[in-house]
Amino acid sequence: MAEQTYDVIIIGSGPGGYVAAIRAGQLGLKVACVEKGDIGGVCTNWGCIPTKALLRNAEIVDLVRNADQFGVTAGDVKVDWQVGTKRAERVVRQSRQGIQFLFKKHKVDFVQGTASITSPTAVHVEGGDGGRDLSTRAIIIATGARPFVLPGVTVDEQRIITSKAAVALPNVPKAMLIMGAGAIGTEFATVYSAYGTKCTIVEMLGQVLPLEDAECGTALQKALVKRGVDLHLGTRVESIEATESGVRMTVSKDGQTTVLEGDVALLGAGNVGNVEGLGLEALGVEVGRGGVIQVNDYLQTNVPNIYAIGDVVKGPRLAHKAMHEGVIAVEHIAGLNPA
Repeated sequence: MAEQTYDVIIIGSGPGGYVAAIRAGQLGLKVACVEKGDIGGVCTNWGCIPTKALLRNAEIVDLVRNADQFGVTAGDVKVDWQVGTKRAERVVRQSRQGIQFLFKKHKVDFVQGTASITSPTAVHVEGGDGGRDLSTRAIIIATGARPFVLPGVTVDEQRIITSKAAVALPNVPKAMLIMGAGAIGTEFATVYSAYGTKCTIVEMLGQVLPLEDAECGTALQKALVKRGVDLHLGTRVESIEATESGVRMTVSKDGQTTVLEGDVALLGAGNVGNVEGLGLEALGVEVGRGGVIQVNDYLQTNVPNIYAIGDVVKGPRLAHKAMHEGVIAVEHIAGLNPA
């Protein structure tokens, strides 16, 4: 296959990647977006979008159960978890279709496969139909992040799970152990507790939502306790293991060790940037502690025509941050002067 040439190649189609690709198309640049999984990345497929759909489901469940407070008699309330997850799947499909429509509208080439950067102006894509070589003036790395996994812990997505499985478990567990009281942990505790799961959150730091304002954490902590969620704050997870009947989590606080048991354990304590396998070391791209790619205010790496945005660079790992960075990077590539 003949080598294809672009103005910009974006690796990853999550919020940062697809917004960057669309903006590049709007500016008249010839652009390709390379993705090894489903279009939309983590956010669309098992992150922001399905979790918000599930939170809405949980809100309706709570509302109907408490309808008498509003003078409404709902009778026997029947809750079907699987119908709720199917609704979330529909929302995800609609979101994916929306991105595909915008790619087509703005003439973005969507390339399925695993990318590696072979030079500052070349990307090799390995896919199901064999390898392809693409050349370009600029590259944007938007490969996102994956859940942090404790050393020695094996994720099977059945008993020891990440958010990928949590958005679509076949049945509601009786008891869920959750590592981390950040956005992921508190969202799923809210969802599953609405459906009757006994949720226990273990957080190493001293408050719920430890990276947010203390006032927010205090308000959410009260809401979670009211829902029957058990909180172990200032507590460290030492190990997690699957048992014959479920999971066992060993935790410690102030020198005291406790063993918690449940049906499933959810890993919701942070993420790790996906920087491996891209060829960054050979290119001399500077990667700092924790796999964070070093960039300037325009999201340029120390290799001028290679940019990085979103979860692989410094700052909070949030979708709207990645989107904004994608716009800045593309406008800089296009010769504009973005703020």
